[in-house]
Amino acid sequence: TGAYINLGVSLKALGRTNDAVAAYEQAVRKGHPPMPQAFGNLATSLHELGRVAEALDAARKGVGLDPTYAHGYNILGTLLRPGHSGPGDKEECIQAYKTALAIAPSFADASLNLAGVLVEVERFEEALEVVLKARGLDGGDSRLFIEWFNLKRRVAEYSEWDEDVKRLAEMLEGQMQILPKLSIQPFQAVTYPLDDELVSRVTQHFAAYVRRRAGLMMVGGSLDVAYHSLWTHKSPLRVGYVSADF
Repeated sequence: TGAYINLGVSLKALGRTNDAVAAYEQAVRKGHPPMPQAFGNLATSLHELGRVAEALDAARKGVGLDPTYAHGYNILGTLLRPGHSGPGDKEECIQAYKTALAIAPSFADASLNLAGVLVEVERFEEALEVVLKARGLDGGDSRLFIEWFNLKRRVAEYSEWDEDVKRLAEMLEGQMQILPKLSIQPFQAVTYPLDDELVSRVTQHFAAYVRRRAGLMMVGGSLDVAYHSLWTHKSPLRVGYVSADF
């Protein structure tokens, strides 16, 4: 089972999402008992292909197998997030993220996701509390600092502003050294009090990430993602804007 999970991870990293699904399905079938990680990874890949109902079913099975599977609850929360794959269920989404954090309080991804959905429903103070608590457990995570900076702006909290701006620039510089994808996208960077040269490099970094992602997703001349068959033209597709969650 573990071998099929590892194979699925490798295939997905190469942009071969359909093949990754097949590998994860093998892991599910051959597991005795099935591994919750197989269902979690399967759910993520199915969701990427637009198979939303199947993805939710797989995610629920994963946490059903192991109620202490924090990563599984984080996945479930993301699938339930309103607007990401349909109407969603914001309260169930929030509860899934909270369950993940109850199991693993220092799970930074779950903290960031919970804060994000709380912002979407305009519960800004709660979102700030979530990030503050996460930073107390892991003060060195640049993603948590940048989200904290964003939320302070949301609630008009400008104490130590100059120092925070300086730290923000340092965090972005650090992220560009080690991360393929930054915590802010170019359109956000333009609104920040950052110098033009840094904003330009943030934009270039994001563009390079998008080019790599698009290159990995090309399989046999077509995109290995949901609804790729809708593009029937033979001419190249020129992209003027790419969403930050690409």
